[in-house]
Amino acid sequence: MVRYESGTVVVLTAREAITLPNVRGATLRVTNGTVWLTQEHDRKDVVLRKGDNWVVEKDGATVVEAQSDALFCVV
Repeated sequence: MVRYESGTVVVLTAREAITLPNVRGATLRVTNGTVWLTQEHDRKDVVLRKGDNWVVEKDGATVVEAQSDALFCVV
């Protein structure tokens, strides 16, 4: 099982997706590209671009998909 701890850097190619399990309270900081994300049991989608930060609001799975080649950090 992959663990996403503070300082984890994630690199995704366009249309690649990952699931972050139970990272409520973590900040996702996009340093390159654009990502789309959604949280388990939440109808709201979020799009983040280079320079954006966003705090995971819910427990459960957070799915992140790169809309272009992207790099983000979990902090």
